[in-house]
Amino acid sequence: MIAVVSAALLLAVLAAAPGGASPTYNFPDLRPWRPSLAVRFTGAMLALGQPVSDASTHNGRVLASVAPLRADQLAAVRRVARIAARRVERNCRCTLRGYEIRTRVPGRGVQVVAAGP
Repeated sequence: MIAVVSAALLLAVLAAAPGGASPTYNFPDLRPWRPSLAVRFTGAMLALGQPVSDASTHNGRVLASVAPLRADQLAAVRRVARIAARRVERNCRCTLRGYEIRTRVPGRGVQVVAAGP
């Protein structure tokens, strides 16, 4: 009995409440998030087993840094970067003008170990 009375009171209050047109949802700032070239390239490198410590994009060119490497690891990083660049170009349908991978090589300092068009 109490439930019926409560429901009737709630409906009476809602009926008396002022209504209005539904608000327009015009949010110019809301748009789907699209990862940048640097994020896509970093993800592709990570998927191939080469973590990237820092990445940025400048005019469609990805500049990335990886952890310090030994000289015998340089060829593998070049191969992984080339594959990652191909994956990014193919999957995102965006313009990747090139990439540059830098790392610290013992005895040689910071060097560009992989670069591509």
